[in-house]
Amino acid sequence: QLLTNLMLVIGAVKRLPHHTFPWLCCNAVVIALIMVMIFMLVFLGAQRNDMTYMEYVGALTFLSLLAGALMFSCIVVFQFRSNLILELRNPSSVRSSGNNLSLPVTAPPPPPSYDDTAPKAPALKTLYEDDDLPPDYEAALAMMPPASSSGAVGGPSCGDSPGPHLRKKSLTPQV
Repeated sequence: QLLTNLMLVIGAVKRLPHHTFPWLCCNAVVIALIMVMIFMLVFLGAQRNDMTYMEYVGALTFLSLLAGALMFSCIVVFQFRSNLILELRNPSSVRSSGNNLSLPVTAPPPPPSYDDTAPKAPALKTLYEDDDLPPDYEAALAMMPPASSSGAVGGPSCGDSPGPHLRKKSLTPQV
């Protein structure tokens, strides 16, 4: 563990991502062992481990906090390693000498405008000629054939009144 911690420090100072991998592996094993110990404590209980209740709660708390801190540090080191690998693969970024910020050499070009990428659709006015426009509502109603008085859809009084038709009343009681 001491050797991997030293390699992590050297890898961070010299910005070498392959020096961080042993630390990640070693801490993954340590986290797995701590998790096994936590499960043993939880499933066996305080009595089987010859512990008082206060020792049991203290051990569970300490192991849980230690596992959480190690998991968090593994996430941080893994993200640091990923960023180092990206920096090494991306030759277009240049490190400034004053700080550790990476500045791109050239700005990427802006995306194309929507007018350039959209397919050319005909205007709405060209879809219909003046003679082909759909009829108004009243004209469409005048074109409909008169309904028969045999009671097809609206009943015998369907064709008698030009206004709205009454619907059947509900069979369920209204509350």
